[in-house]
Amino acid sequence: IATTARSTLARGQKGIKNCGKSDALYPTWLLAQPLKLAVRHHLPQWEGPLTLLAGPQRLEAGWWGAAQDDGVCALRDYFLARSEHMGLLWIYQERLGGQGGAHGLEGAEPDWYLHGVFG
Repeated sequence: IATTARSTLARGQKGIKNCGKSDALYPTWLLAQPLKLAVRHHLPQWEGPLTLLAGPQRLEAGWWGAAQDDGVCALRDYFLARSEHMGLLWIYQERLGGQGGAHGLEGAEPDWYLHGVFG
């Protein structure tokens, strides 16, 4: 069925609205440990300012390295970002106070992290 859909789209026939694969939304290379990004003027930086292209994609789970019995849940907003030097990146911003540097302090901004690179 997928091959038929691709060939139909390639011929330009109407009726197919989405030919993209869902895995195309995720980077081809994930960092073993997300890298904390610098923030300037409320924007994440990686060898210069990053341009947010798409997002947020909200992911909520408890499987990001937290101990199973501590009850910690990770809440992240993922974005597709462009770097002048590195190309397309997969970055996220934490949503919970107490994660990263925000620690629930009023006025403190959540941390940004680099989690993947598109190849």
